[in-house]
Amino acid sequence: MHRVNFVSCMLLLSPFLGCAQMKDSPCATVKAPIQVNSGATLYPVFGTDAIKAAVEAVSRQIMSQGNTSLSGLTSSGTGAGLETAKANGKNPSADDITALETYVRDDVVPTMKQHPTCNFTVAAAGSPYVGIEKLFLRKNGDRQFPIVGIVNTGLADANAHIAIHQTLDDIPHSNDTVDTILGPNQRRTISLTEANLPIPEIDSGKTVLRIVIDISYPLESGATPVLHREAWRFDHTSKEFYSSPLK
Repeated sequence: MHRVNFVSCMLLLSPFLGCAQMKDSPCATVKAPIQVNSGATLYPVFGTDAIKAAVEAVSRQIMSQGNTSLSGLTSSGTGAGLETAKANGKNPSADDITALETYVRDDVVPTMKQHPTCNFTVAAAGSPYVGIEKLFLRKNGDRQFPIVGIVNTGLADANAHIAIHQTLDDIPHSNDTVDTILGPNQRRTISLTEANLPIPEIDSGKTVLRIVIDISYPLESGATPVLHREAWRFDHTSKEFYSSPLK
């Protein structure tokens, strides 16, 4: 099992009814931060929505006075996060799932049980992190072309260089490059309209469409850029893209 430690994540607290009256509670201060001892490769592997789903599931269980045992809360949070990640086309490995479970059990649950009346929201903290949020085919008349959704889940601006490589049956087909600046939690959609794809062959499964995306960006001004690579394969049965092992 490995612990992830690329960019730390933070739970930001905001007050709601009755919270400001709690003695010695961080909720008494607007947006008072609690640093969660967890790493942020959880974010690219599962996606921001999945991490939010895990945290919200634990919060709901605690507030509803349901199964508030450590094992019950851990199972609820991990299950919600994994389900959301898979629904968004992510494909976490067994080690990734263990890392999420550890994060929920060791960091999220104890923090929430200590401050049960606080309203928790999730945000990546510190340095930027740019990753793929979604990838799908869009129809335009009798043509279809790939759409790539990029998101910066960090709390700092990211000046990113993005290279998108499309292959058909692992043979290079087309390349596109984009330079963009993404603010905190900002998204951008990139349309690959110039790619002349054999859609009937792809839809039938005769030809495999695979997209490899390289993203480079500095974590801070003047620093050596970080290179992040993701690969996605189009599944002709579900008509969706799924993360694919890098070759």
